[in-house]
Amino acid sequence: MSEFNKKYNEIVKKLQDNIKDENERKIAQECIADLSLMFLDIIDRVTYISEEKISGIENKQSALESKLSEIENSVDGIENDIYDEDGYEFEIVCPYCNHEFIADFQNESEIKEQVECPKCHNMIELDWEDEAEGCTGNCSHCHDIDIFAEDSEEYNNQDEEDDDM
Repeated sequence: MSEFNKKYNEIVKKLQDNIKDENERKIAQECIADLSLMFLDIIDRVTYISEEKISGIENKQSALESKLSEIENSVDGIENDIYDEDGYEFEIVCPYCNHEFIADFQNESEIKEQVECPKCHNMIELDWEDEAEGCTGNCSHCHDIDIFAEDSEEYNNQDEEDDDM
């Protein structure tokens, strides 16, 4: 702004030096002042409009960032569903209290022979023999059948009864 003031003062000095009639000099100075005010008003309006546009753009950017964040969370969830290599989850029904819960093992070495029911705190023995031999067609991956932690004899007896029907 100091450059503007310097130029303005130079113009006023030129007017004073070149216009000898006091009345004409006052009119010229008033016209220059009015012209300057018009320019400043235009600059203020352009600044206001620019600030409004920038504010609108910032609001839209904020909304887009929010939507992008939601999309990223959805994509992360989909990736986790599709590429769920971070662990093994098994749905278990407690044979003592019939409480359904998820046993989550982070890797294959963490898979245990027994898990504790979070409701009744009884230990439930898990039978992994069928898993080791390969899929028999009745696993949760093939038919969405829940894995029950029951004695293998009781489980096999139930299969035989189903076959007889």
